Amino acid sequence: MAIFFWLQELDGRPLRVNAGPPPPKREDSFSRGPRSSFGSSGSGYGGGGGGGAGSGNRVYVGNLSWGVDDMALESLFGEQGKVVEARVIYDRDSGRSKGFGFVTYNSAQEVQNAIRTLNGADLDGRQIRVSEAEARPPRRQF
Repeated sequence: MAIFFWLQELDGRPLRVNAGPPPPKREDSFSRGPRSSFGSSGSGYGGGGGGGAGSGNRVYVGNLSWGVDDMALESLFGEQGKVVEARVIYDRDSGRSKGFGFVTYNSAQEVQNAIRTLNGADLDGRQIRVSEAEARPPRRQF
């Protein structure tokens, strides 16, 4: 299938118009990064849904390097307990990591163990910050 595009101008700025197949449908319009192979409930902070099962057993992971993905989080945090979901949050426009993510465990004990053990740990050359994740604020209604 051929893809065509043409250039137009709008307010003195070049505008590129593409014609081609539509982008694939995604169940989670916020995450642009690699999908994890476990748990796709959309309960992550940057995900499409609100809290899901076990949403209270979640840690915030900050100061991530750009190269860290869901699988790297799962691997590191899996040493501290059973990871239900690990998700790096991506910018919806650029597709680039925002430098933080969330890891969900089965129990509060695993959350406390991960915070105690991994806060300040080195991941891909950076000291990560690990703390209890705050509840997602309710969405505004328009």
